[in-house]
Amino acid sequence: MLEPIAAILEIMPILYPLVIGLVGLLACTLSVGFITPPVGINLFAAAAVSGEPFMRIAVRAFPAFISLIVVCFGIAFIGQTVRWSR
Repeated sequence: MLEPIAAILEIMPILYPLVIGLVGLLACTLSVGFITPPVGINLFAAAAVSGEPFMRIAVRAFPAFISLIVVCFGIAFIGQTVRWSR
């Protein structure tokens, strides 16, 4: 498991020719990785800044997590409607 920025720097040069139309999917799935425990860097940062317990922030981030999963599936399976402006 890599941090999202490290994953972009290491994976994108290899996969760019294959996923040139699905860069949004890569960004969406990496943002899911930002908020999922145990690697959820954004959740740990929010807990440190706000002083709230980590689990309280994780529970409140759950609706955002579900919406990101739905968007990722939408980009993956209904890709033509997402990329209609190209």
